[in-house]
Amino acid sequence: MQRRLGPYEYDIATGAAKFGTTTGAFADKITQVTPFSRWIVRLPDSVTNAGLAFEDITVDLVLTFSITALRVDLSDVNQPQLFQARGVTDAPLDATIDQMYQNQATLKQWDAVLNLLEEPVNAFIKDQHDKRFGPGTPMTVAAGFAQGPFPNPPTTAHSPRSPSFEIVLDVPLMQFNVGQGSSVSVTQAVTSGSITIGSFAVPDDWTPPPKVDLNDPNIHWRKPKSIDVNTDPKPVLQASVPLSSVKGLVVSPVSKDKSTTHSVVLDFTQGAFNLKNMDLQTDNARLNLQITNWFANNDVQYIVNTVDFSDATTLKALQPTSFLLNVLHTNSMKNILQIFIATVSNPPNNLTINVNEPIPDGYHNSLMINTKIMFNDIFVQSFNQGGTNVQVETVNPGNDYGSWQARAKQGAVAGAVDFSSVNTKTSEYRVSSAGNGLTWDITGLTFSRSKQF
Repeated sequence: MQRRLGPYEYDIATGAAKFGTTTGAFADKITQVTPFSRWIVRLPDSVTNAGLAFEDITVDLVLTFSITALRVDLSDVNQPQLFQARGVTDAPLDATIDQMYQNQATLKQWDAVLNLLEEPVNAFIKDQHDKRFGPGTPMTVAAGFAQGPFPNPPTTAHSPRSPSFEIVLDVPLMQFNVGQGSSVSVTQAVTSGSITIGSFAVPDDWTPPPKVDLNDPNIHWRKPKSIDVNTDPKPVLQASVPLSSVKGLVVSPVSKDKSTTHSVVLDFTQGAFNLKNMDLQTDNARLNLQITNWFANNDVQYIVNTVDFSDATTLKALQPTSFLLNVLHTNSMKNILQIFIATVSNPPNNLTINVNEPIPDGYHNSLMINTKIMFNDIFVQSFNQGGTNVQVETVNPGNDYGSWQARAKQGAVAGAVDFSSVNTKTSEYRVSSAGNGLTWDITGLTFSRSKQF
């Protein structure tokens, strides 16, 4: 006997099920709403959202969903569970190769695409952080500013408040922003810190300068006050940091100089910073500005990856000439930075590929090369320099979505048939009276992609 369930209808006000007179013993085993994947919410630049502004870099959203669900009938499958969550999927290597094989021109006319996982990039950033500040040594940001003036009774003088603060930051943790290749979100935990308030007399017409000399002997400082970092939630420094392309940061192992290298860097000097979950009783906007100025003046940069424009492979088709960045979030919950590389082709207008999971499970990165380059510039050129009588040529698929191939333009192969296992004292086999040699004309033989690896 086969039992059909649904369709299910629910009362919006009470959440009660409307199917039948009772929910039955099975209903309490069904999760009604299961948000397995991350929700990505975008506010488009439209007339409806015209003039929309936020006071902070983060905002709380309330989302209302209307969901229609279809049950997959697993009655013919011998599984101990009746239902299987489909929100998060696996990404095995076989599935990635199968999809690339089926979709053929997966790179959409890009010459190469390098895919990098978020986690290894963060580990690489930590290594750079430790080299700059020392292993286990945090980053210390110190700055100050003036605000006021405020009346200073009982005299007629006015005293501005001059907060001097020092915060100690942990290693930066980067998160790629989906759909954006121009910036990333960075969070640094505040591990300790202090704030010191000072004051000094000024005339009535005094206005706060953009920068204060914290060593001015006329400033009267109070005792430093430690910043509470054990709050819930913990204090953090959040930032939006651009990804920039900087030439000459890394020495090329090929050209032995820096002129051919182009690095993708997290450029903190151009970032926008915001302290969160800290009650410092001061002007937060000016405080954030001082932190931004500190990073701008201290030249903090972290390399994400470097593309070498030198002729490292001696193949012009593999020599990069330009690249663009994009961020992809996959169904297997991977955040991936994609570097779209142009070598011999003009950069296309799209920043997508026909592969859902470009980095299979168990791998940290992947490099994909256009089949045109693989066959025309690598296989054909190498094969034709091999010294045989066989010459191959590339086969253009004639469209943008097909895969390139190669075929034998001319040539033959020769071999001898061995009849030793069947020849006897009374009988002998031969291909012809001239001997057992055979020659095969392989003109037109096709070389194509394979799913085998």
